Amino acid sequence: MIDVGRRALLPYEINLAPHEAIDAAFTGDGRSVLTAENRHVELWDVRTGRARSTSALYEAQHPIVWVTGDPSGRLGALSVEEGPVEVIDLLTPIPFS
Repeated sequence: MIDVGRRALLPYEINLAPHEAIDAAFTGDGRSVLTAENRHVELWDVRTGRARSTSALYEAQHPIVWVTGDPSGRLGALSVEEGPVEVIDLLTPIPFS
């Protein structure tokens, strides 16, 4: 990973399953990275390179096409193959309906 603000490589990698990794995006506050693998969303700490939880943050009903974070770092949005865009609270992983 690259810290664009400091223009430096970070000293670790986020390893995803090679055939299931779909998308990755920084949260708006730059503190975390959201990743999508098949139907699972993970949240990674940029400072440590570690997942913020021991299990998937969120599991979608269908395979995920893309993920993104909002500017505050609190919300995430994901698009699935069959269905609407889903918005989740990154602190409580509860989807908004």
